[in-house]
Amino acid sequence: MEYAISVEDLHKSFGDKEILKGISLHAAKGEVTAIIGPSGSGKTTLLRSMNLLETPDSGVITIGGVSVDCGKKIKHADALALRRQTAMVFQDYNLFKNKTALQNITQGLRTVKKKSTAEADEIARKQLELVGLSDFADYYPIQLSGGQQQRVSIARALALNPTAILFDEPTSALDPELVGDVLEAIGTVAKLGITMVIVTHEIRFARKVADKVIFVNQGVIVEEGTAEEVIDHPTHERTKAFLSRINDK
Repeated sequence: MEYAISVEDLHKSFGDKEILKGISLHAAKGEVTAIIGPSGSGKTTLLRSMNLLETPDSGVITIGGVSVDCGKKIKHADALALRRQTAMVFQDYNLFKNKTALQNITQGLRTVKKKSTAEADEIARKQLELVGLSDFADYYPIQLSGGQQQRVSIARALALNPTAILFDEPTSALDPELVGDVLEAIGTVAKLGITMVIVTHEIRFARKVADKVIFVNQGVIVEEGTAEEVIDHPTHERTKAFLSRINDK
């Protein structure tokens, strides 16, 4: 089977602390994968390693047919080619504060995708409409709520038309009342058939949108399967304990 994302035996340490201990995962084209687990389990390191924001010590990453062997010295051109297969949505939005919502989206289209100004504007406005922000194209980040900023970030990722979008705890920095609109926007993206990997603590959301759920603990994949299998009927004691703590909150 040909996968949109393939990660094989990924290892990553910071100093003498091993964070990722030989993780392998695969995502088919259009599949939505949710990664859950306790804080410090390696979820974000795994996600950031997938597009080389963190450089793994070893393992092979393949996204959209572009492969990088992390056990060897990675050439800049190879790292760039892999990164261009993905778009990232960060916890803290990472928007340019001196650019409007529209300009934040068109920046990458013009510099990376080499689109004309008119074409970039057209694409950006379509994506803003998709996430419910058509009327906010000319607003600067400081004029937007945290939830609106995150939706601009999602629109920016979509506009690049990547093989996969990687979401790192996209709602963790938001006030509770702003979470719903962001989750709705991600749900809309999921229906488009785009391959997505989402690190999240929103278990109910993971159950709703994910085709596959992966539970990570202490740098290893403890359990994976459908949302029903992992969230509703976990088999591993560590998964059961984690979900029990989440449900008690």
